[in-house]
Amino acid sequence: MASGRIGFYCSSLSWGGLEMNFVKYAGLLMENNYQIKIYCVEESPIAQKLKTNNQNATYVARNNKYYDLINAYKVYRLMKKDLIKAVWIRDNRDLSLIGLVKTLSGDNIQIIYQQGMQISIKKNDVLHTIRFSKIDAWITPLNFLNSQLKINTNFNQEKIFVIPLMVEMQQNENMVSKNQAREKFELSKGTFVIGILGRISLLKGQLFLVLELAKLRNQYFDIELLIVGEKSVNEGPEYLNNLEKSIKRLNLSQFVKIHPYIEDVEVFYQSIDLFVMASRGETYGNVTVEAMCHGVPVLGTKSSGTPELLGFGEYGYLYRADDENDFEQNVKWILGNYENAKEKALKAQKFAFKNYNKKIIFDQIERVLSVLNLVKYKLITKT
Repeated sequence: MASGRIGFYCSSLSWGGLEMNFVKYAGLLMENNYQIKIYCVEESPIAQKLKTNNQNATYVARNNKYYDLINAYKVYRLMKKDLIKAVWIRDNRDLSLIGLVKTLSGDNIQIIYQQGMQISIKKNDVLHTIRFSKIDAWITPLNFLNSQLKINTNFNQEKIFVIPLMVEMQQNENMVSKNQAREKFELSKGTFVIGILGRISLLKGQLFLVLELAKLRNQYFDIELLIVGEKSVNEGPEYLNNLEKSIKRLNLSQFVKIHPYIEDVEVFYQSIDLFVMASRGETYGNVTVEAMCHGVPVLGTKSSGTPELLGFGEYGYLYRADDENDFEQNVKWILGNYENAKEKALKAQKFAFKNYNKKIIFDQIERVLSVLNLVKYKLITKT
């Protein structure tokens, strides 16, 4: 075994899918005996989550997105001391700093970038080309994103690896019943419940669902809506306030429940009949795959990565983002053909368990590490 470690670096102060996956993948490599060192900001949700998980971290300052030479030098000194041979990053705001760290190391540190955002505009100018050239392996979770990468950048295609995001799901024989799950959220037992899970934000589409619920209930459809998630750190309270005012104005307080994010997401999926991914442009919806894993029918927008995750209709239903009529027609069809919807959901569940499980994803990740000659930093365990 060679002496060295793989560093995981993230300066984010948020807590969403990007940050959750950052912690998850660091843990995945640790579970498989890789020597890992995590770097994060002390006051960040990532740091708090690591403490909860009894995982150690080295604290760094919140770096600037571009040309932060002072913090780059400090991080380089830390990583040199820690014998870091490669750095795994997920947030594109850290690309510039870690690129500088690599330069300071004499290009002796490799960079693995696990893409979390779309590249929907041209980034093939000189500055982006130089910045991206520092990356030794670019992991992208969807063919849709891979196509964007090829079209909009000059990045070396031989260094691109398409690997879906891992979803840690197990079929739990001790799962609470649907009625018990609904009691937790104060939902009615006999109604049809639509659910949405994720950050409460304009782009996530919760208000669209509230407005559509009012229209469907006016057409005598007995439907309730469960919204689970935390308000967006970057947007302030305005959107949540508007959401709550709309619920009250439309006399929907009895039929819409807003609940803070819960770690036990299985209870959420158990309580609903239909999961909706209402985002106008969700790069990669972890919650979409989670719903598939739980055998819940999914209705998602025809935008960004959602169609690919749903097999372009094979594993779920699709509607045009913000198209009220298209959404309503899909919901009405699902209500009238729920046995068919459940059959499709079970097909989606089998596909998700087969393709997104921890072992499958780790094997693909380890092939990337092998290409970069990083497998030697894996601890040898005695049998």
